[in-house]
Amino acid sequence: MTGKNGQLGGIFIVAGTCIGGGVIALPMMLASVGLIFTVLIMAIMWATMYYSALINLELNLQAGTGIDIGNLGKRFSGQGAAWLGRLVLLLLMYALMAAYFYGLSSLFLEILQLSPKSRLFVTTAVALAFCVLMIAPIRRLDAINRRLFIAMLAVAGILLIGLLRHVSWDKSLLFPPPTAKFHHWIAVIPVLFTSFGFQVVFHTLSNYYEMNKKVLRRVFLLGSLIPAVVYIAWTVAVLLAVHGHNPQFYGKMVLGQTDVGSLVSELGHITANPAIRSIVWIVSVLAIATSMIGVGAGLCDTLKVYLPGKFHLAHPRILPAVVGTIPSLIFAMIVPGAFIVILGVAGIILAVLAILLPVYLIRRGKFTDLNYSFAGNPVAQFLILAAAIWVIFCEMAHFHF
Repeated sequence: MTGKNGQLGGIFIVAGTCIGGGVIALPMMLASVGLIFTVLIMAIMWATMYYSALINLELNLQAGTGIDIGNLGKRFSGQGAAWLGRLVLLLLMYALMAAYFYGLSSLFLEILQLSPKSRLFVTTAVALAFCVLMIAPIRRLDAINRRLFIAMLAVAGILLIGLLRHVSWDKSLLFPPPTAKFHHWIAVIPVLFTSFGFQVVFHTLSNYYEMNKKVLRRVFLLGSLIPAVVYIAWTVAVLLAVHGHNPQFYGKMVLGQTDVGSLVSELGHITANPAIRSIVWIVSVLAIATSMIGVGAGLCDTLKVYLPGKFHLAHPRILPAVVGTIPSLIFAMIVPGAFIVILGVAGIILAVLAILLPVYLIRRGKFTDLNYSFAGNPVAQFLILAAAIWVIFCEMAHFHF
């Protein structure tokens, strides 16, 4: 799968895994830091996560096959690193899947105007559809995800064009407003860091592209760059449009006194288009769906390695799909507070999974012949370690404000 179409599918899997339904909420988080810092922080986050991708890909290439971070830890360090890798990887993927089940069912309840009592049925239907989808081979998932992602970009493009017509430039937005507080800043960092999380698909795509280092580098470069461009264009357009149309509402965004629903309503007023709410719903559904496919594929491939092979099911992906679905469904239906707490520390989990453990493994491996020479640069490794520590600090400090 090294042709243009095959590479495009991988690019969309990486980008789709990053871009979730929360992209609609990014402007509310970033209103407190100003446009210059918004672009700067996003560029730093993208560079950090792309470099972490090179390290993770290097580890897979050195292993000779696509394996998850737990097995990479076992191969290049020992059981301690193996168990840590397995724990953070599964914890992150199950938490994300529970959030996707809950978020997607919430959207369907609102779109279809169903009673909250229908949540059990709708959430179960979403989980069942996901389970059936995950039984499909990765090539089929690639084709489905490609179509969903193109549809999402098209609808988001329509929404962005509608907003650009109402953008009003104001240089005062370049810098943080005086009403912004320290706790607003520290809340932004972990959210943005998590928004560039695609580390659950390394082993899946490494095997999919048969360990082709040139193709893999291109897939993760472009796949991570698309979310950065989308995030920046969308956030800048929304902030300029909202500030020009309703400065009072913008002030509430800076203070964290708005929610997604009120922002969607405000965008509808700005564009004078009552259909804007439906467009945002469509973007959100497609964004969550593409993220579910990316994370779900990584989860099922991981479980396929860890689950006993003695069950001899008719299809090799049935058991991983079921085991990948049921725990997340239980969390989403019975104890939503549990997975919200987990997602609250997602930045810490991702910092360990994406940076701290991979950098430790590549330094411990002491590889003499690197496929990506820059992956072994000690200065670059120090910088992303500092970034990971800063994310953890911001996440922990946020609990005290």
